[in-house]
Amino acid sequence: MLNTQLSDCGVIILAAGKSGRMGKPKFLLEHVSGETFLHRLITVYQRAGIHEMVVVVNSIDFENHSDYFSTLPERVKIIQNPTPEQGRLLSIQLGTGGLSGNTPCFIHNIDNPFVEITLLEQLHHSLGEARYVKPVFAGKGGHPILISDSIVAVLRNETNEFQDFKQLLDSFYGKRLEVEFEEVVLNVNTREDYHSFRNNQK
Repeated sequence: MLNTQLSDCGVIILAAGKSGRMGKPKFLLEHVSGETFLHRLITVYQRAGIHEMVVVVNSIDFENHSDYFSTLPERVKIIQNPTPEQGRLLSIQLGTGGLSGNTPCFIHNIDNPFVEITLLEQLHHSLGEARYVKPVFAGKGGHPILISDSIVAVLRNETNEFQDFKQLLDSFYGKRLEVEFEEVVLNVNTREDYHSFRNNQK
């Protein structure tokens, strides 16, 4: 049964990095579930009841792996970032452009393939009058971040002048939510990280 509490939210999955240290696109890495990292995230967000899902990839990976992207659910919108070297903010802006309107939205990095519906519910419940909520474990900020519709509106405005995503967030009132889900602070950036991830999941 799908969750309905999060039906007013979207998600942008950031997967536009070149993955030079990994040697292959991170969205293709295998999760312990047997799914790829990208399929795993989509599965959980789908089960959470989120209908608007946007994935931002670089144009080279999109061209090289078009067959893979055709296996994703129809509701998932793929947005190409032709210049990922310009930074994460551009990918987020492109992702918000793929949403149907201004709606609260999770920002999830592909190098963090860990997410639970209960975590998403906690972030959503905590948003309230804040403009964003960031999960925190043992004092360290993690992901995904939930941004409000007002931040999405700013991101969809091409004239905004923020230099990076952190600067944008710092201009809004946000919350840090202490959680018990340690995985919010974990990232898989290198082959060593990936081997450690696989060994710990056995």
